[in-house]
Amino acid sequence: MPMVAAMADQLEATAITVVIVHLSRRQAVRIARQRRSILRALRASDGCVFAKVAGTSKGMRTDGGVDLRRWVIVTFWNSTPPELGNLPQWLRNGSQVETYELQPTHSIGSWDGVGVRAEPGDAENPGPCVVLTRARVRPAKWLAFRSQSTKVELALGSAEGVRDRFGFGEWPVLLLGTFSIWESESHLDAFLRSSRDHATARRRTRAEGWYAEELFMRCQVRSHTVGSRTSSLTT
Repeated sequence: MPMVAAMADQLEATAITVVIVHLSRRQAVRIARQRRSILRALRASDGCVFAKVAGTSKGMRTDGGVDLRRWVIVTFWNSTPPELGNLPQWLRNGSQVETYELQPTHSIGSWDGVGVRAEPGDAENPGPCVVLTRARVRPAKWLAFRSQSTKVELALGSAEGVRDRFGFGEWPVLLLGTFSIWESESHLDAFLRSSRDHATARRRTRAEGWYAEELFMRCQVRSHTVGSRTSSLTT
């Protein structure tokens, strides 16, 4: 039992870093080829308990085609994350690099077995709300999942308070996630209360067992930088 408890502690994160990189065509080819070496370097960093490099969908859609020149690097930490998550220099030199340091305030589930410990956020200055989701869709449930998620995407397109959003994936199918930024948690809650399509998706997920694994997180933004410049997102 002590060994199990130690492993559970080791695989629990308290801080999240999301780095969005916009790359040249040559850099995009390079990240695709060197993804494994990038992951090995990230996972070797002190305090890093999880790392993924994923492609993204086009524009602000979570269900669109693939954007070959925008990539996302997601890392989970059990200590304070280092600047840019120890990315190699050539990635830092992308045409645009955005870094979000996130404080999870609500978390359910896991990603590749790694959970996230949520803590109360800053009630006096909550700022925008980031939602990070990821699912391992069962192959037999893929068509049902895609059909309903397209309806949810249409609802998101008209939702009030969405600043940005996109889909990402370790593969184009089955291993998928979403990243969205909301003006506030109240805007997110209003969407969740009012969207029948989202409610249907959640009900069918549970009833039909769409996912072999899933993660849902709400986060406050500790910091947001574009290149070396701190943005006004959190103010």
